[in-house]
Amino acid sequence: MPEAVRSVDVQTLAAWLKGADLGPLAYAASGLGWPELTRLLQPDVYSAMAEMSLRLNNVREISGVLSEAGIPALWLKGVALGQTIYPEAWLRTMSDVDVWLPEEWM
Repeated sequence: MPEAVRSVDVQTLAAWLKGADLGPLAYAASGLGWPELTRLLQPDVYSAMAEMSLRLNNVREISGVLSEAGIPALWLKGVALGQTIYPEAWLRTMSDVDVWLPEEWM
């Protein structure tokens, strides 16, 4: 591990990453290369996994209702990114879901 990294207070770094909603992404990026940081971020990762499970369940339910009603929808931001850009949905935390509906359905 480089000296610059060894001099970082890992507790402070972990707290900052969690506060910036970057805990899961940093956890995945640190892998086995920084075990102490990985250990400190693990609870945040479990929380993100549970949260994303709930959000994706919300999306499935809403998608089903919209589809049954014949309303086209485009999922935006966290939902779209979490399922396309990120290797795992839980790496892109979110607190809500955003959907774009045609004007005539608003």
